[in-house]
Amino acid sequence: GGRLGRKSHVSRLLTQDITRIITVTPLLNHNLLGVNGHIANLALGSVDNVFRFEDSADRLAEALPEICALDEIYPKLAACVTDALLCQYRGEERSHLHYTSPLNEIWISTDPVALDVYALRELSNARARSPVDGEKPFQTELYRNCELLELGVADEKRFVVRRLP
Repeated sequence: GGRLGRKSHVSRLLTQDITRIITVTPLLNHNLLGVNGHIANLALGSVDNVFRFEDSADRLAEALPEICALDEIYPKLAACVTDALLCQYRGEERSHLHYTSPLNEIWISTDPVALDVYALRELSNARARSPVDGEKPFQTELYRNCELLELGVADEKRFVVRRLP
């Protein structure tokens, strides 16, 4: 009747064919989540009927970790790669080169939460170098919820970062 359903279903590819998942995401801001990162892409790309919570940061912060934690998804996650060659700290999916700074880095981890939280820090640093009046800080509830569901580490003090030449 024109209303959105209350359930999402995991993609048939994930339930029947795919045995390993490697996520690759650019370092790109998301107005509700902070970063359009691994958690968002893994969850939103794995199920249908996501429109019912895409317009609310609170609903996303609850739904995305729960989707990622599904048996058909998280156990299959093998690696995460963040393309941090460029850091677009405003503008979401639109290309706004004036809101972009070069980092010239590639980040690799098995922890999607740590990569997303690390990305939030880089996005926040870039925004601080180019402030806009009234801009709110990124919300981090999503990543705390991910840590509660044991999807990764959200506390930067517990990260181990190794830089390679």
